[in-house]
Amino acid sequence: MKCSILSKFYGRDTRAVLVGSVAINSILLSAVLLDYFKVLDFSLPRMLEAEPFSFVTLAIASIVVGALAPITKGYRKQMFKSFAFLSSTVVQVIFANGYVTDYPPLSLMLLVSSALAIWYFGAAVYVLRCEGLDGDYTTID
Repeated sequence: MKCSILSKFYGRDTRAVLVGSVAINSILLSAVLLDYFKVLDFSLPRMLEAEPFSFVTLAIASIVVGALAPITKGYRKQMFKSFAFLSSTVVQVIFANGYVTDYPPLSLMLLVSSALAIWYFGAAVYVLRCEGLDGDYTTID
């Protein structure tokens, strides 16, 4: 993808996407854990209700790395951001996959999770290709 196209979607940087990623992953993690421990009953995919541990582990890693990204500098910041986006993509794919396997009926959450997965993957590509690992934005074409 061209950086000029990606910059139209993400602007100068991906800070807003990173904050959204941490917030959405925190909400999904809370929902899965509260449902698993029977505190609240959420309408989650059966796959996540039965065995949520891979989802929980990946969501926690994504939240922690995403929260650490703004306080780091240079190469580490870019790597933390790209890892947070890629792991958020996988979290959304796991969530969407749970809704696909519960078909029928198709859920609106399948579309939301799929759109978020594409959005986060695009942000990871933007960080790695356009911002660069040193974060100097030199490769915008």
